[in-house]
Amino acid sequence: MKRFHDKKIKQIEALMRQSGIRPTAQRLAICRFVLCEADHPTADDVMAHMEKVFPIVSTATVYNTLKMMVAHGLIRAIKFPHSDAAIYDQNLHHHYHFLDEQTGRLYDVDPKQVQLEPSLENQFHITDVDILFRGRLQTPPN
Repeated sequence: MKRFHDKKIKQIEALMRQSGIRPTAQRLAICRFVLCEADHPTADDVMAHMEKVFPIVSTATVYNTLKMMVAHGLIRAIKFPHSDAAIYDQNLHHHYHFLDEQTGRLYDVDPKQVQLEPSLENQFHITDVDILFRGRLQTPPN
């Protein structure tokens, strides 16, 4: 589920300012795509989108804006073993992922649907868990 799917440009601009990011036209376009339209995009996905809607944007601007968005807590960057590229996730709530190996699409998985009981407390202090399920989507998500 998209946290920002119904946000208007003015709301995204306010969110950026609130987060300490100066909202240039290029950064606004990048933020809008990542927060409102994209589903687990890579920097290449963002660049391809920007080439269509804002053809004068540089690769450095895309990468720097994504880095800023991560640093300011608007998105998080995730590296999965199935890809060399970082995937940007606007869903900041605790969740896992399912990779449909047929399509390459990632789906968010609610942790309530997964039973995980690690018994590592004596050895490690766990601060976060990233889980990637792989397989084939059998039924479309709601």
